Amino acid sequence: VDINLTSAYTLTHLMLPLLKASSCGNIVNVSSALSWMVDKRFAAYGAAKAGMNQMTKILSYELAPSIRVNAVAPGAVRTPLSESQFRARARDDSHFEELLEAVIQRYPLSRWGTTEDIARTIAFLASEQSGWITGQIIPIDGGLLEIR
Repeated sequence: VDINLTSAYTLTHLMLPLLKASSCGNIVNVSSALSWMVDKRFAAYGAAKAGMNQMTKILSYELAPSIRVNAVAPGAVRTPLSESQFRARARDDSHFEELLEAVIQRYPLSRWGTTEDIARTIAFLASEQSGWITGQIIPIDGGLLEIR
């Protein structure tokens, strides 16, 4: 909770004077698809990210009209950290590949997300192209939440 919610809250409040002084104040938080899903393996993480969603919505109201606040909620993204977590659960290389494949079978787009998928959406939300968007949590999850 400290890493996934309290740190974002603290950083936001430390940066508010600079954001208010800028002509394009904008916050994009990083939540998670697990903020809307129940998975007993990730109870604290999911709860912290759900708190991030609520914080995003509240701040978007409190800081408007000078600062826009949104969030992205990624699904499974293949990174060295996620791979290491799966490798720790795998019995061998073959089982590791099976575990990775089982994840993407849950997603309508049948692939892992990439860091580029997330970065492009954050860049859009941080740009003036999204100038009339605030208080939104955007799922970037290959359609996972739509099939639940």
